[in-house]
Amino acid sequence: MAFMSHYGAGGIDDSFSVLVPNAPDLVGQGGVAGETRNANGLWTAGTAHVLAWGVTVAADVICWKTEHEDPDRWPILVWRRQKSSPRWVEYDLTMSGFLCGLFFQEFDDCPLSDSTLWGSRSPRFINNRQEQRLYDAGIGPWTGRPDPYADLSFDD
Repeated sequence: MAFMSHYGAGGIDDSFSVLVPNAPDLVGQGGVAGETRNANGLWTAGTAHVLAWGVTVAADVICWKTEHEDPDRWPILVWRRQKSSPRWVEYDLTMSGFLCGLFFQEFDDCPLSDSTLWGSRSPRFINNRQEQRLYDAGIGPWTGRPDPYADLSFDD
């Protein structure tokens, strides 16, 4: 909650998306609701108690395991699309603890299928609103350079 209230939804180095919180009736529009539905379909350990909060460019889904009544005690679950065994890996960490562990290589191996952020000591986060402002200005948010495709209008 602290991360979302301070930073909001957005991207990290254009390879990891922190999801937009949305209502369950917006499942078809992605975000937390849509990815949680996807994660629940992948969860094979009985009754689903997962809440998605992130996805990667490799289609991994990062969740909280919500079985405890105190959200501060929800461990991280990662469903790794590209790694077959184990698909689901649990980390007894907070969201920020997990991300820092990823950035500073504090795990035995990369917890994600894609290693773009593995050991990335100074990752860049761009809030969704800022990313859209840059696109609207014709600037690629991840390159900072003019992007001829950034400000395309599809209203014609």
